Amino acid sequence: EREKIVVDDAEMKEQLDDIQKRLGATTQAEFEAQIKAQGLTYESVKKRIQDQLMIQRVVRRKVALRVTVTEEDIDQYLNANREKLETGLTFEARHILFLSQSGAGEDGWPAARRRADDVYARVMAGEDFGELAAEFSEDSATAKNGGRLGILKRGELAADIEQAILRLSPGEHSPPFRSEVGYHLFELDSKETLAGEQLAQARNQIRDILYRQKYDVRLKEWLVEIRSKAIIEMRL
Repeated sequence: EREKIVVDDAEMKEQLDDIQKRLGATTQAEFEAQIKAQGLTYESVKKRIQDQLMIQRVVRRKVALRVTVTEEDIDQYLNANREKLETGLTFEARHILFLSQSGAGEDGWPAARRRADDVYARVMAGEDFGELAAEFSEDSATAKNGGRLGILKRGELAADIEQAILRLSPGEHSPPFRSEVGYHLFELDSKETLAGEQLAQARNQIRDILYRQKYDVRLKEWLVEIRSKAIIEMRL
């Protein structure tokens, strides 16, 4: 009332007509009879609807219209959560594997590293990665296919291996990388990124997330504010 918020008759009629339709009442008399059967009066229902509409309007004025999400807000969220947002995007890569000798313990690793260094030098000299994988890779499952790991979704490989691959740009090669089984050379063929339509969708989702977060914060602040100004009388 202090905000001079009013609900006009047309809005009230629209709300009442909607309730009548949902109840399946075809006449005003039938509608009022159904309300009465629920222990209510037609006037009390009208008052409740009016109160709800007024509350919605005052909340919109005091909360919703005071919440904004800027492009800078979206950029910050995107940068902080890019890895999570990119989960499920695909990439294609190859590798050449050099196994540590079985049973040799730590003594087997230097030999594997030397083999990896030798082939890496040939990769960097411009030799074809796929041909070198077919000749030297000790991963029998991928060597015959030029070291191709296939189309992978982010999150499918061990985290350390995936990070080593995704640090690369398409066409780049990694230096020897040690995993639990041996040394790898990686080549990144392609990777999906948040761009174009995917980026636009992600930004819209982020805008919705940030709006809800800011809305909830503003609503709580406003409720604290109006409670602090309210005069509440406790009657026992």
